[in-house]
Amino acid sequence: MLEPAAIGLDLDDVDQRAMPSCTGWPLTLPAVHVVLPTDTARRARSRALDLPAGFAEPALALARADALQLVRPEIYDTFATWRELGAREVDQQRREALRAQVRELLVRIGASRDSRIVVAIPDPVSEEAQERWLRALAGIGRVQLVWRPVLTALGFIQRGPDLRRELPFTLVAVELGWGVLRANVLEVELDEKAGLAVPERRRPGVETDWCGLDPPGVVRRLGLRWMRDGSGRLARARVADPETAPSVAGEIEEATVELAKKLAERLADARRVLWLVEGPLAAVHCGHGRLGGAVVRGLRRYLPEPRCIELVEGKAALVAAGAAECARRLAAGVPAWWDALPQLEINRVDQRGVVAFVPLVDAPRIAGGNTYTHEVRGVALPAGAETMHFVLFHGPHPTARRLVQPLAQRLPMEIEVKLVVRQQPAQGRARVDVVPLKPTPHFRPVKLDWDLLEDTRWDRETALRNLQQRVGLRYPPKTPVPAGLYHWYETRLPSVLRRFLRRSPDASFEYDAVVRECLHALRAVRPPGRAERTAAVSSDGELHPGLREDERELFERFGAKLDTDMRALPHGSDVRRRLAVVGAWLYAAAPLAVQEDLRLSLKRREYRQGLVQAAGRCFADEREIRLFFARCAEVCRGEEQNTDWMKALGQILIYREEACRWLDDGKVRLCLYGAVRELERALDGRPKPRPQIFNNAVLALLGLLRYRRQRPGFLLGRHDDPIPSDARLAIRERLAELVCRLDRHDPGPAAKIREVIRFLEGKGTDQLIAASFDE
Repeated sequence: MLEPAAIGLDLDDVDQRAMPSCTGWPLTLPAVHVVLPTDTARRARSRALDLPAGFAEPALALARADALQLVRPEIYDTFATWRELGAREVDQQRREALRAQVRELLVRIGASRDSRIVVAIPDPVSEEAQERWLRALAGIGRVQLVWRPVLTALGFIQRGPDLRRELPFTLVAVELGWGVLRANVLEVELDEKAGLAVPERRRPGVETDWCGLDPPGVVRRLGLRWMRDGSGRLARARVADPETAPSVAGEIEEATVELAKKLAERLADARRVLWLVEGPLAAVHCGHGRLGGAVVRGLRRYLPEPRCIELVEGKAALVAAGAAECARRLAAGVPAWWDALPQLEINRVDQRGVVAFVPLVDAPRIAGGNTYTHEVRGVALPAGAETMHFVLFHGPHPTARRLVQPLAQRLPMEIEVKLVVRQQPAQGRARVDVVPLKPTPHFRPVKLDWDLLEDTRWDRETALRNLQQRVGLRYPPKTPVPAGLYHWYETRLPSVLRRFLRRSPDASFEYDAVVRECLHALRAVRPPGRAERTAAVSSDGELHPGLREDERELFERFGAKLDTDMRALPHGSDVRRRLAVVGAWLYAAAPLAVQEDLRLSLKRREYRQGLVQAAGRCFADEREIRLFFARCAEVCRGEEQNTDWMKALGQILIYREEACRWLDDGKVRLCLYGAVRELERALDGRPKPRPQIFNNAVLALLGLLRYRRQRPGFLLGRHDDPIPSDARLAIRERLAELVCRLDRHDPGPAAKIREVIRFLEGKGTDQLIAASFDE
């Protein structure tokens, strides 16, 4: 008797929209597919000979050496579909008979208590039906119910072409079902530790009706007839009436175009998209082709240059192979699939009375089939509250849901609570429990179940406006606030990133995902305690008095995540440019001791260009401007040949006039020397300067002249002049040398430098700044 360690089971045609009239109508594909992973084709054949009666000759040939598919012929007469299981009117005795037959089938195959059994289920499917199947198969093995599109992806990864060079890519499983066209999006990535391609499931899918009929109506509309193979078993279906075929194919094609339009926004920035067309009707013969071909034609019509479209025939065979691969991975303890975790946010009020939403999920995904649990501390119920307003935002849902909880009495004191977050990604359920840290008679735990909350139909802006005068959670509570960099970066970085990433009117969900990843990285760092400070101190000695280990980890984790995300995006995309700006901002604002570990090296051109954009847009207050100029001064004091710092410096001074009031003359003097030195490097012994370096250095000089206009005593030889007259003379002499070298080759730059010299002598005009910058 066989003792397989992994079994993949596919119960064909799962659909919860069942009708009692469906009972007894034939199936388009064999009802049960079982896949037993083996090592070689020879071993697979030998196992086939050892099977009990009824399985010695498999109905389907070996598709690969490691997969053996078995079909029990006599099961056709009494086998019921999942659709029948979903209908409450179906006879209980018939359902029990079905589960008994599946149990008998697994026992005859040789399933033991240690076998991994993966059963394909649809989405959605009732929890009641899932529990019935788990009870029916209890004791045979370790049974797991897995989402069908995930198994479709695993089956294609196992059987399809080698796509490892294309990773990561987006896989769209388009299912041509009974009256419904569904599309589910999965992201396939390489798990470096296991060396396997792992799909990541993302809810929800997209669907559209192509005929608006229930399953029996579809059968009558198509006039389906089933053809039999040589042994008399049902093999495949066809449309009986040839005049009906063109109109049906046209309806499916139009529905496919509508489906592709719904997916266009979600796939806008995908590097490579693989489309799988499958489903119970995909292999139905229709005239000179199959109904799945109509879906392919619709996709090609909407997508002028589709990156890849695969028509998969024989859905159950592919899903069964994916189920077996999933069971094999689970048995081996390697990742089978990931479930994406949609963000969950709750309203809070900070100590200044500002209402915002706090993210409660600290990870972007979780191992497939598991329940996510997380505790959030550092929140409290405010003293004096009589009614609490809990408002939640959940993942892709555009509107908020709420619970208004009256309290038994007015709270005499502030009560610290913890938020216990639970999510079941497979079912899309989310729940937050508000539990006091210490037992108290003033407040009992509150359960916030997303499915049971009141839908307010508020978007984010409306929710923030309506919650201004209502009592919510206080975050953080009135406890001593930790001083130092950790608190500043924890509170400032998310708000600055959110403001910058949402500046564009066409911001899509990818921008919000970047902000969520930032918040995940920030919240994942343990709260500051009595951590020992390292000896890392920045050169200015004031902005960074010390750096804790948790602060270093905060910068490193977020920098690594941002760099990985940016590299995965296509070159030239708007999202990638914005991530480069965020990375450059983080690099400029980070302490010098951490910059080498951020993986955001400014040797990469994208980060240098991002720094130039970040200079005039992201730095919101005096502290950030000072941080940036401290770094500029370090660059100018050293020997770094990086004129992008110079260009960013010029942009700050030209666009942000108020920055001139915040800077130290000594650091500006260093930056001036650095700009002149960059002009010399631009020439580099050549008769004609390198244009990019030259333009950046000139732009820095123009910004410094704007600074001189705001600070009249600077560079004019007065008593408060921070630059001695001999140093000022040396700068002018060096610029004069540059003019002499440029005159005979390029009079344009020479004229610019002459005007700079006139500014140094106090004889220029302010209009030169704008004119030179426009050039």
